[in-house]
Amino acid sequence: MFRCPIGIILYLFSTMISGQSVIGLWQSTHPKTKSPMATLEVYEKDQEVYVRIIDITDHSLSRFCDRCKGVLKNRDLTEIDVIWNLKKKNDGHYKKGQIIDPSSGNTYKCFIKLETPEILKVRAYSGLPALGKTQFWKRLKIEDIASHSE
Repeated sequence: MFRCPIGIILYLFSTMISGQSVIGLWQSTHPKTKSPMATLEVYEKDQEVYVRIIDITDHSLSRFCDRCKGVLKNRDLTEIDVIWNLKKKNDGHYKKGQIIDPSSGNTYKCFIKLETPEILKVRAYSGLPALGKTQFWKRLKIEDIASHSE
């Protein structure tokens, strides 16, 4: 009988994930209720990764950045990048980016990383990454998008 060490399996799995792209459409969910909050597009421009909101599915959320400062104040959230300047690192992380929290208007450092091909980890923090908040976004498939637009 053939036995495969767990280390080899984990290495192959991590290699498979690192070959996947973060580019595409994702759905954020409410941390407590797990209900959909927004559809987001992760895209690349000038060798950096950005995120913009395509649709706000939770109608209790403001569509405008009321508490933002400067040029972002009162802007429609579907017209601005909510994450910007992420740089890809060799370990599959995208780091050294910025994220805005539209509910407070505050800007934080952030990084993103594929946990699985279907789950994107988004970490926002001030100071040390260990002292921040994490969201997990679900990759949207074609059938999810079609049913969402009906």
